[in-house]
Amino acid sequence: MRFRHSQFDPWRIITQIASVQLSFYLIVSILLLMMELLFGQPLSLEPILDSTMMDPEVVFGWSIFISNLFAAVFQAYPMLLIVQRGKLCLDFTLTMYGFHLVFTLLYQGLPTLMWWGNMILCIPVTFVLSEYLCQKRELEPISLVRNDVEMQRLTE
Repeated sequence: MRFRHSQFDPWRIITQIASVQLSFYLIVSILLLMMELLFGQPLSLEPILDSTMMDPEVVFGWSIFISNLFAAVFQAYPMLLIVQRGKLCLDFTLTMYGFHLVFTLLYQGLPTLMWWGNMILCIPVTFVLSEYLCQKRELEPISLVRNDVEMQRLTE
């Protein structure tokens, strides 16, 4: 883990936002692909941005709902790798889901009520898990020795 510079670096922030967004859509795509294969649906990326497919009266609609919840859980690890700081997790989580809202609005228009409920559940899940992982890593002791052999040599 590298120490951060105190200067403002907009290109780094833009790269992190793009990486978080890309990892989110990659995770959602993989989970939805598995659900489409499981339920015999035609393979399509449409369920990612089309909130009307998240229909509570259809089993596949609930599978999209659950896939998004699992994606929120799995997204915590890429957030740990990309963001690396617990205090930035909320910012990046809200930015990621904010862009997802914009893309959904551009693709389909106003999302359905079930989509909003799903996002209300996914945002805190992603935030809490990613912040927990980042803080856990931040609290790890800093090793001043490179490996066990060097440690043994120093203690002798």
